[in-house]
Amino acid sequence: MTHAAYDEIGGIETAVVSYAEQVYAKLSEKEKEQARRIFLQLIRPGEGTDDTKRLALLTEVGLENRDLVTHLASNRLVVTGRDSTTELETVEIVHEALIREWERLRCWIEIDREFRIWQQGLRTLMHQWDANGRLEDGLLFGKVLTDAEDWLQKRTDELTAEQEYIKASLLAREKKQQQQERKRKQTIFSLASGLAGAIILASGAFWQWQQAEIRRVNAELNTMSADSKVLLNSNQELESLIEGVRAGRKLQSAIGVASDTKMRVVLALQEVVYGVRERNRFDGSKGDFSPDGKMLVTLNKNTIKIWDADGKNIITKITDGKNSFADVSFSPDSKILVTASNEGKIKLWSIDGRLLRTFNEQSLKIAFSFDGKMLASMREDGTVKLWKLDGTLLKTFKGQKVNDIGRVGATIIFSPDDTMLAAINSDGKMFYWNINGTLIKVVERVKGGRERDFREDQNTYIAFSPNSKILALVAPKGTNLFDRNGTLLKTIKNEYNPWINSVTFNQDSWINGVTFSPDGKTIALLHFGTVHLWSLEGKKIKTLKGDVTTGSSNLSKDTTIRLVMLALALMAK
Repeated sequence: MTHAAYDEIGGIETAVVSYAEQVYAKLSEKEKEQARRIFLQLIRPGEGTDDTKRLALLTEVGLENRDLVTHLASNRLVVTGRDSTTELETVEIVHEALIREWERLRCWIEIDREFRIWQQGLRTLMHQWDANGRLEDGLLFGKVLTDAEDWLQKRTDELTAEQEYIKASLLAREKKQQQQERKRKQTIFSLASGLAGAIILASGAFWQWQQAEIRRVNAELNTMSADSKVLLNSNQELESLIEGVRAGRKLQSAIGVASDTKMRVVLALQEVVYGVRERNRFDGSKGDFSPDGKMLVTLNKNTIKIWDADGKNIITKITDGKNSFADVSFSPDSKILVTASNEGKIKLWSIDGRLLRTFNEQSLKIAFSFDGKMLASMREDGTVKLWKLDGTLLKTFKGQKVNDIGRVGATIIFSPDDTMLAAINSDGKMFYWNINGTLIKVVERVKGGRERDFREDQNTYIAFSPNSKILALVAPKGTNLFDRNGTLLKTIKNEYNPWINSVTFNQDSWINGVTFSPDGKTIALLHFGTVHLWSLEGKKIKTLKGDVTTGSSNLSKDTTIRLVMLALALMAK
């Protein structure tokens, strides 16, 4: 690229932004994601100052992106060269006009600002470490290392140049921990040697006490298991479940429990889990536990109630005049509620019912990002918008026709790393976007299905894997697994009639049970009270048969939410 061409572009800010958008539009979906990462590495985010361009090494941008960097350079969006001292290849954004004026790039910067500011600070420490001969005292430690380890897990692909520094710090921490452990053991050995005589004298008394404690714990566990069965047989199902779970948790921490006692506790808990039909009952059209598991929120037209986890006591009751609520959701830290309404308001509330903020935006569905810093809203006319918690509009999503995302059955979710959004409309279509607004995938509903209360031709539920690399979509013929680019990886075929795999919420909406295990390696599907466990390769692992009423083609008008299968979750803790 000549200096004359560079100067020419710098003088026409509007033209260069328009030109950049044209070049970006011609990229493939995979290249668009690569381009986003490349441009973000070429920007120095300001902290109270303007964002500016930075000269980056190709290794920081990623050697795997070399071909796309060459393409962007040939299209005069970036400038490539070599460092005069190290002779390493460098990349630089062609003009700061792109940073100031290109809306797409501005949105990327705002969404990624926290990560980029952190990465910029990390690189400063890394360069100092490298310049000082890579001494151990220049490595990361404490909270700084913990933060780096967390970011490395979330953004591995964007930390190519920094991985060596972070991993060297982790290795040093591990060595230090091993040294501390050896020192601790040596100290313990010395103390043990000095106290050996006293221990021998006391061992007889201790053994007697230990045996008495084991007998006491065994007796207590046997009593709790028996009480759980008695409560179940007397139709006190909730109390039976609580007592069974208490026994199970006590068993986990107990030492020296007899094998017959262990079996008695497990069988009693299994019996109560499979025997309980419903844990509690709340009047409402929507219900959800708080992320910390200490509260439950229910929504019923004009009233929102926050309950304790047992569902016995109402903590807070929220009303909004004559306005009706359409949706409600907890923030990830369980400290804030967000509500949506058809009357044109999104509102943030404290747990004690104080109104914190109001957005003038009509919305049918609302969702918090996993980091708690963004909201996604879904309007009746099909518009999806991304917001900051202070009411700043970050992005309006495109790619769907008006009314494609409608009233009944609609849902919207973030990926756990907050880089993607997925939604299902009332017609059974699934939409899948990057957080920057790029539409990745549209999955149409199956044509020619019969019209029923549970329609067999529609997609019904979605869930992201914990590492955000896989999207699971429950569809008529099975559960489809897509990667981040919208490519179909696998279909787990249904072993049952697809229009009855649901748990009733009310006469207008239902959910399919689909979720990932915490390690992201197993998928659980709920059908007619039975939980099917599958590997990501489509291999069936296990079937857990319960007793959960799932509704039929003629749904009851009872708007009660049944909180079922709770004990399975407790057993997994």
